Amino acid sequence: MTVKKILLTVVGIALTGALIAGASVLASPGYGTADDPLVTLSYIDSTVRPELSSEISRAAAAARTEAEEAFKAQLDELSAAFSARLAAAGKTGADTGAFSVVSVASGKTVACAPGTEIILRIGTASSAGNSSPRLIDVTDGSSVVGSGTALTQNHLYMVTIDGNGFKTSSSVKVLIRGSYKIG
Repeated sequence: MTVKKILLTVVGIALTGALIAGASVLASPGYGTADDPLVTLSYIDSTVRPELSSEISRAAAAARTEAEEAFKAQLDELSAAFSARLAAAGKTGADTGAFSVVSVASGKTVACAPGTEIILRIGTASSAGNSSPRLIDVTDGSSVVGSGTALTQNHLYMVTIDGNGFKTSSSVKVLIRGSYKIG
């Protein structure tokens, strides 16, 4: 469902709720009946309008809440479907500007795009890739990490060549900022 259809649905629900609330207040018994044959403008201004306004406000708020919940549910559903498609394609991360906590099973290789940052938090891994330098240890400031070199926990590494990254020798948890692919 497109965003346009979702927004049209939300607006439709809100307007329907407002109209129903307005009609129910106007159809309220007692105004202009045999028990109350005369309705004055001051009575309408002081009693009917505030009641009508209050009912419309409550109905609109309820419709808005319902529409927001429906929209959030659909957005969560779309997000889950998008994540599933990324995972099915083997891509589990993209450059969002923030670090993501990623769990990687033992024996897996993580290939990254240039500029991707990696912090090994738990487990053991070594640098991997086809081109030198594999990674740069930004924490040390000058260390170039060669092929098969063990990564140090809590050090910040940067990928400088597309496809370089790391291979796990145990299950690991890493913080990654940037694009990567687990293979």
